[in-house]
Amino acid sequence: VALWDGSKYLMEYGAFVYGIPAAQSFWDQPVASLWEIAGFARGREYSLPKRDPRKPPSDQDDISLVAPELPWALSSIQEIIHTPHQTNHLFPGQSFPDPSFTLNQFCTALKSRRFNVGLIATHAYPGASPETSYLLFSEGWLSFHQLRQRDPNLFAHLDLLFLGACQTGVDNQQTTGVFDSIAELSVRMGARAIVGSLRKIDDASAFAFTRHFFSLKKENPQWSKIKLLQTAQLDFAYNRVAGLKTDWQASYHWSPYILVGNWH
Repeated sequence: VALWDGSKYLMEYGAFVYGIPAAQSFWDQPVASLWEIAGFARGREYSLPKRDPRKPPSDQDDISLVAPELPWALSSIQEIIHTPHQTNHLFPGQSFPDPSFTLNQFCTALKSRRFNVGLIATHAYPGASPETSYLLFSEGWLSFHQLRQRDPNLFAHLDLLFLGACQTGVDNQQTTGVFDSIAELSVRMGARAIVGSLRKIDDASAFAFTRHFFSLKKENPQWSKIKLLQTAQLDFAYNRVAGLKTDWQASYHWSPYILVGNWH
């Protein structure tokens, strides 16, 4: 999308949606025009706890469990979601900031049918399988295998899952040709669309991008998800966002985002 031909970016000639087989069944399904958001955030750094050598190795020992602080994680959900007593933010919903971002709270909220958008601001680790793909919760790293054990259709009520995390859309090809990115795993668990990043992203600019994406939806409720993403990216590229840092015009800050699944 960030290719430049001397006059325009490639994405100005057309919008791009990442299609995967798992999303075919709801590719053109109509979705709700009104969004109610469940927001989850963990901003604390995470370091590998000292393991008791007398205990067997954890199934998490094969990944780097050290994760730096995400200082903007909490703001990214609190400035977007308002409660019934706070109407000055963008959308109704409920925030589950650390330490409330637990597996139990996460599953309970998403299975409640109350929310049709999930916003997750935390670290992620895309592996080659559900067992080796992780999200960082309040209690630590938890795999998608653990999420699927709780409910294989955990995201079935979500029209959009917005993953404000590192490398959430990375393509992990095995020699067998299996594609097991976190985005695809989320689709397999029922999410009709996912916005994620293809690589590591700057925390501060990611927060600004996320807020702008949702601001555009608030101002233009009839817009499709792909139009929201395309416009947000172009607004960053051409510095059309109030208060945007000049260096955030660089494609590093806006080009990694992709939309997977239902584009409506």
